Amino acid sequence: MKTPLKRVLFFIALLVLAASQVQAAIDPATVQKLLADDGAEMSWFGWSVSLSADGSIALIGTESSKSAYVFTRATDGYWIQQAKLTTEDDRSYYVSLSADGNTALIGAYVFTRVADGSWSQQAKLRSQQAKLIVGALSADGSIALIGTESSKSAYVFTRAADGSWSQQDKLTAEDGATSNYFGRSVSLSADGGSALIGDQNDDDNGSNSGSAYVFTRAADGSWSQQDKLTAEDGTMADHFGNSVSLSADGSIALIGAYYDDDKGEYFGSAYVFTRAADGSWSQQDKLTAEDGTMADSFGNSVALSADGGTALIGARPSGHGVTYVFTRAADGGWSKQAKLTADARMDDFFGEALSLSADGSIALIGSAVEYIEIGSAYVFTRAADGIWGTTRPVCGDGRYIPANTWLMTAPSCQPANPPGISIAAQYGDDLSPAYATDWIGWKWDASAQAYPPEMAAADPLVLGDGNWVYSYNAGNLTLSGTATPTEPCSNYGTGLRGNCFAIDLTPSGTDIWQIVGNPFPYPVTWADMRVASYNGSAWTQYTPLNAALASLTKKELWRYNGNAYATYDDSTWGMIGTLRSQESFWVRILSGSAGLSQLKLLIPAR
Repeated sequence: MKTPLKRVLFFIALLVLAASQVQAAIDPATVQKLLADDGAEMSWFGWSVSLSADGSIALIGTESSKSAYVFTRATDGYWIQQAKLTTEDDRSYYVSLSADGNTALIGAYVFTRVADGSWSQQAKLRSQQAKLIVGALSADGSIALIGTESSKSAYVFTRAADGSWSQQDKLTAEDGATSNYFGRSVSLSADGGSALIGDQNDDDNGSNSGSAYVFTRAADGSWSQQDKLTAEDGTMADHFGNSVSLSADGSIALIGAYYDDDKGEYFGSAYVFTRAADGSWSQQDKLTAEDGTMADSFGNSVALSADGGTALIGARPSGHGVTYVFTRAADGGWSKQAKLTADARMDDFFGEALSLSADGSIALIGSAVEYIEIGSAYVFTRAADGIWGTTRPVCGDGRYIPANTWLMTAPSCQPANPPGISIAAQYGDDLSPAYATDWIGWKWDASAQAYPPEMAAADPLVLGDGNWVYSYNAGNLTLSGTATPTEPCSNYGTGLRGNCFAIDLTPSGTDIWQIVGNPFPYPVTWADMRVASYNGSAWTQYTPLNAALASLTKKELWRYNGNAYATYDDSTWGMIGTLRSQESFWVRILSGSAGLSQLKLLIPAR
């Protein structure tokens, strides 16, 4: 019989995350958040984003770290970081992904994924005349359209059968009156035969009114300008063309004009253009936010589904980003379907980078300035009834436990028979009847400050509590139960809105170690949690790494990573990232915390 893992506890001061003002709590139909495993301050993860056609692979760029990250969605709905792709220079922050997710364009660098899931750099695309910065890939990843920093041009590259890349053409505007912003926004049809290139500072309708150019490829591979698109009501300083997106067949174009002033200065709009059978283009609709106000910059980013029937449009009202979903009806008319928001701080850049799956049911949205410019990205999904929700797992999903490894786990979902569900009932057939030989579980007794004898299959598991589990053989722990009960977050002071699950961190007083865990069947971001302190008369909420909280409670925390304790120190940002479903951690409240009566960890519900 195995003995419990020796407790090697490393001390740190709990949670010192910079206190950022929460604008709105994430509502029950919100998003799964993606963060880089090694996220660093000022990296701006989420600066650019791209999804594979089926929405199962995400490529997320950074503004300053010369890197992009690949995430994949597992069958249980969880997203995990698969790879970090690093380039040689710092102009690699715009990304694009092929339809199958096997070719990635990061600035001017091409990476490919092989059958075992590993990635390698295939090529660096070069132009003698200009610095390549922003690009788009054809569906099969064999054609790249890349805009430049200041050369008034865009370049087409193609991949040969042997994997080598070469420049096929250089695209410039026929009227030659383009500004240095020609090529700062680009989009490519699925077959790579149509290109849309924005020039937000073009002057056809007044200074900086903006335009967009359509180019097509002939059978011999040569490219020519097919049309120049401008807004019917365009005026000076609209910056039409600051963002562009094409449908898969290249017949529908969505073009942002984020400084259009229909309802006030910098209100913003987006225009839909369609191509007729003879190749001519015309404006079909103009989209605006019904609830928009001046300075929203609606249209600062856009994305179209493959069929051109679903549009994502970013805006930043009051500095806090939002994303609107519009859909096209059978008669060609467009209407707003949803408004997507995130629980983040001012100037989070949520919605500055957008991508849609081919069918328009999955949206990837960047939020590059969240968490002191560390950044994040959000995944939203649309249900069959048209309601937008999240790709989050549900009760009944399992957690993989590697063989011969101790893990600190926590029961997820409401137990079927409160106040506690047995190990056998919670983990089902994976533990019973072979529990005695296949699995070992241990529960810390906070009052006795010791481990009791090994847990029996009939022993209870409690929401919010953590446990040790050891597996002799690799496998999944299968959970059962119903939704985790919650209560208004406002029960514990002002700060978080909506509902929370509150874990009591002081059930037996202070100077007592205990293991607590995430009771929700989805990961929770540390920055979204709050710690509530009760002084005998009122509750006060703190962001987890608030210095005032650390001073008040002298709390210490660390977490086991499967093989050893992960350590944190005051010089780092500590628990940045997510607390995964069924994951637990150690916590201790030291004696002598002045004015402290109770302390609770508030985990917001989705």
